[in-house]
Amino acid sequence: MKVRNLMRNGNVAVAVYRGEAVIIRGRAQLINSDEEFSKITQEYIDKYRLKLDEHGRDSLETPLFNTKIRCIIEVTPKRILF
Repeated sequence: MKVRNLMRNGNVAVAVYRGEAVIIRGRAQLINSDEEFSKITQEYIDKYRLKLDEHGRDSLETPLFNTKIRCIIEVTPKRILF
């Protein structure tokens, strides 16, 4: 549902809480390229040193390279509120 909303309107707000709240407002876009999706997913796996099973699933059994189950959304910040 959220991806469908994003396709209609790319304006987003993301709230991050860690002691204090930070709100990031900006434009979002879905990464549609299979090549870019795979590259970003691999960078994520490498950064967090995730262990995948033989089917490419993480410890929560999420298939990380399956674009039918997972998506990557890129947010370009326009305003950051502290």
